[in-house]
Amino acid sequence: MHDKTEKKKKLFIYGGIFLAVQILYNLAFRTYFGDDYFSFSKVLANNNLMEWLKNRYEVWSSRVVIEAILVFFSQNVFIWKLVNILVSLLLAYSLYRLSHGVSLFAVFALVLTYPVFDMGSAGWIATFLNYYWPLTFGLYSLIILDKLAREEEIRWWEIILSFAAACVGTNVEQYCAAHIAILILFTIRLILSKKYHGIWMLLCHYFITFSSLLFIILAPGNEIRKSQETASWMKDFCEKTAIDKLVDGFERTFSVILSSSNILFLIFAVLLFACVWKKTNTASYRIIGGFPLVVALSISFGKVNTNGFLEDLVNHVSLNSGVTAQNWVWLSSYLPLTLYGLVTASIIMAFFVLFDEMSKAVECSFIFFTAIGTGIVMGFSPTMFISDKRTMVFFYFLLIVLILKLLEYSGRLFSEKEIVLGKSIMSAVGFMVVLNNIVSIGRRFVP
Repeated sequence: MHDKTEKKKKLFIYGGIFLAVQILYNLAFRTYFGDDYFSFSKVLANNNLMEWLKNRYEVWSSRVVIEAILVFFSQNVFIWKLVNILVSLLLAYSLYRLSHGVSLFAVFALVLTYPVFDMGSAGWIATFLNYYWPLTFGLYSLIILDKLAREEEIRWWEIILSFAAACVGTNVEQYCAAHIAILILFTIRLILSKKYHGIWMLLCHYFITFSSLLFIILAPGNEIRKSQETASWMKDFCEKTAIDKLVDGFERTFSVILSSSNILFLIFAVLLFACVWKKTNTASYRIIGGFPLVVALSISFGKVNTNGFLEDLVNHVSLNSGVTAQNWVWLSSYLPLTLYGLVTASIIMAFFVLFDEMSKAVECSFIFFTAIGTGIVMGFSPTMFISDKRTMVFFYFLLIVLILKLLEYSGRLFSEKEIVLGKSIMSAVGFMVVLNNIVSIGRRFVP
């Protein structure tokens, strides 16, 4: 009874703070700029919605589910803000359930640490609905699969909501690719545990996801849009090979992670290093665990101290254009890719050092590669650079999933005092990020 009362108290306090911040954000959002204001709010003035969606599929985009919702909310901004607050709560709930209730505080704090100003780059409504909402509904749809793997009771209405949420999430190309990877992970878990009861729910998820993928691939509008965007934003896109695009996506992903808005990655790197340090006394293992943190801190320090030490290295990483026909002879051109590869290898090796169960290490490695993959697939789009950092939302929240998994494990390694200290530091960081978000939102309202 005491535990339940304490849990309700924490939910009331942490949830209340989280809700208050979300209300504050949505009150601050100004919706008279961007695609939702200039395009989607005017759709029904001279069009029938179904005819317009058919035309969009044929000449511009396969995101007809998302855009149908977007048209409605672009004309009902107040309703969108109310629903957007609920979607943020649903995202926190989904992360909490998928992390098996590891920490209410951590879930709310980590979600608030996300740089929400990234969601304003194409208009608040349009960007939230094309990125934040599909991520939220996609993660929510996975709850029944996690319950299936853990042999927990699944109610009939949860199944219906899961399938509906999967339809919304997989309507966006980036999350659709991530959902396929996550389904493979659940398939492996079920095969290894030999738990096949209710596997039809997993098969239905596969059906929904691959149907969405086929819908995306066959959409004539996507090819037309790609041609127009190639001409506008990346004229050499068609000359790049598949390997070039993979490397571009990989380099772009790590360039963003390490050079800007990298608080979540810093939190991840600090926690990973701390866990490895507490787990082992072996110097080589500690060096491996600390390497991502050293790189992240070095880049952050270099950005702060822009007129001195590490400035050239930071600029080289931040402004990295990859290896091109013009710079391939310079050894420094290969430095960013090498650095990113070493960071990736260090993180994966740290997982295997940290977890005694190989299955846990493989699971975390799989999630990390999926997170990177959501950025790599942008290398196959000519809008990789012009899309700004909004496309990184999938990476950041899969990183939060990893942080929560590390927190679940770290309870065995750290004392109560150390955990309290960590919470205090996290509270201070979260407070500063929220303030930064509010200031950034205020600056993103000018048409």
